[in-house]
Amino acid sequence: MHRGFVLATTMVAVLGGLVRSQTSLPCYEATFGTLLGSADDVVFPAITLNAPFPLFGTLWLQAEVSSNGFVWLGALNNPDSGCCAGTGAGLVAGAVRVCAMWNDLVTDGTNGSGVYHASLPGREVITWANAFESYDPTVRFTVQLQLASSGVFTVWYHPNTTVNQMPHTGLCGVSPGGVAD
Repeated sequence: MHRGFVLATTMVAVLGGLVRSQTSLPCYEATFGTLLGSADDVVFPAITLNAPFPLFGTLWLQAEVSSNGFVWLGALNNPDSGCCAGTGAGLVAGAVRVCAMWNDLVTDGTNGSGVYHASLPGREVITWANAFESYDPTVRFTVQLQLASSGVFTVWYHPNTTVNQMPHTGLCGVSPGGVAD
């Protein structure tokens, strides 16, 4: 494990449920890749997944990354950035998404603060680097999501990762979406 980072979970989706994986991805990836941008409440244009990600019976070839700590699977031109915090109802109601830490995250370009994407052999890495929860740039942290071509995903959190703003929540999870209230 990379010094200072904590593995939150290694999961694989199988037949409508999640199970803890017996195999894991490599540790935290220090090479962030290409800067998608520094932003607040933005969904970046679709990225191509060079390592397609199988989830819920579909082999996903593209994804749209939200500045708020999650990834929409597919190229939907989805404008929903998920402002301002994740909820279970919101997770299951939208399109297919994987959440590393759905919160009101901000990246402002300070000291490399931004949202990054790297395509590596067998995996895609999305990093919210040097981010902060809205309105408090004094506490910065990095969250990283790795999607493997095997269907496994991991989430890495810097120890400074916090949710301090009320009524924000931090949600980590995955949903096939499309569930009405």
